[in-house]
This record gives sequence, structure tokens and C-alpha cells, in this order.
Amino acid sequence: MTTELKAGLATLIAVVAIVLIAFFLWHSSRRKSATPKEDHKRIYELRIIYFFILTVGLAATLGATLQRLPYPSYRSNPAAAIIVKVTGSDWLWTFQILKEPQKGTYSKAKTYNRLILPSDQLVEFQVTSADVNHGFGLYNKAGVLLGQTQAMPGFVNRLYFHFPKPGTYYVLCLEYCGVGHQLMHAEINVK
Repeated sequence: MTTELKAGLATLIAVVAIVLIAFFLWHSSRRKSATPKEDHKRIYELRIIYFFILTVGLAATLGATLQRLPYPSYRSNPAAAIIVKVTGSDWLWTFQILKEPQKGTYSKAKTYNRLILPSDQLVEFQVTSADVNHGFGLYNKAGVLLGQTQAMPGFVNRLYFHFPKPGTYYVLCLEYCGVGHQLMHAEINVK
């Protein structure tokens, strides 16, 4: 089933639900009761029905959308082809490739604010900080946030990311870290 067909089907279901609710409201408002006490009883009955409709609608929406979240399953601990240690400090990002599939060895070389990675492989970013909290935000060329995690002193957060195609990606700090925060950016060239 194509995305357009799914979107059309979801729109049709939403329109039918709205029409049914509108008809129900119109129909229930036409009935007049003899006493105000009966009106109050009917209002509470309508509240229960509305609550049921909203609960079912929310459950259906969550069931349809939660399956499509772009996050990997962390239950299975995916085996990353490339492991990159990222350290944020004093308005720069330090990158160290710990594991490369071609070499199978650990590298001691560090790069500052620049990183070159191959495309179409799962990358595990092990993000930490040497001084204060930073926000590790991964952006594409259009400025769309693709993934993010916190860089905190004394703690390692892992961000798994699969670069879909070659190009230039950017790392920006998402948390104000002091004077010079606006200068804390890096480039990742994916080939």
C-alpha cells in the first residue's frame, strides 16, 4: 500500500468519524426533556460517550503512528559498523573513530570539527563532554534535525544513525554552553 493511499484512507476515516460525531450531536440536541434533572442526566451520559469516542480515537492514532517512529530498537543492541567517540568541550567537537569495518582496529587519531564517514553504514556516536552539558544535534544540508542526544560530563550517551546518502551533514550544539556557543559546530562529510 502506497503512502498516498494510506494518507487518503486515514483522511476518509477521519472525515467519516467527524460526520458521525456531528450527526450524533445534532440528533442528541433535538431531544427535549421534561425536567432539568433529566437534562443533567443526559449531559453526563453524553460525556461518557464522548470520552469513549476520544479514547478509541487516540488509541487508534497511537497504534497507527507509534510503529513508524524512526528510532532503532535498543532491545537488540544493534551492532554498529563504525563507532565514533564524540567529545564536546569549549565550543568544539572532537571526533575519534574507534572502529572501522575496513581496518577492524582502533584509531588514536582525533579530528576537530570535521569527520569523514562512509555512507550506507550504521554509525554509533558515543557522545560525552569534557566540561559542561552540550547538545549534540545532527542536521542535514536543509537544516532538518535528524537526531540528537545530550553530551554530559562523566556520562556517555549513544546515538545510532544510518546516513542514507552521501553529502554534508552538520553537528550543532543544542544547549547554551556559554560565550562562544554559536561557534560550536562541525561538519560530517559522508562519501
